[in-house]
Amino acid sequence: MSLSVAYMDNDDLSVRLQELFEVFDESGSKVINCEEFCSAVRKLSFSPPIYFNSDDFDELTRNGTLCDRSGLLSSHDFEVVMRDRLFRYTLNRLARSTIQTPQQAAMTQANMSVNRNRTSCSHPLRTLHS
Repeated sequence: MSLSVAYMDNDDLSVRLQELFEVFDESGSKVINCEEFCSAVRKLSFSPPIYFNSDDFDELTRNGTLCDRSGLLSSHDFEVVMRDRLFRYTLNRLARSTIQTPQQAAMTQANMSVNRNRTSCSHPLRTLHS
């Protein structure tokens, strides 16, 4: 499964997120717990690697409010979480591109490359500070 290919439309994104949910649902239980989510993120081939833990899961799920009473994500809840994260990531990227001159954008990109080597991740699954 390729995570880097752009989706075609809203339905295509839903299909891709469902496929990703199935990859994350290691137990086949039709729900994802924190451990499965963290384990699946570690197995994805991101460069640099993403280090995801229970605190990150809590933030991603808005302190569990997007989970069921047992702290589990259904495929629908997973899609809500991932769409929210993609939306935030897109807004963040858009804000960066509209505020900066081309020279500033090049410097920011260079700094991001340096910072990626120092930090665990700069990816939409991680916390984005907008």
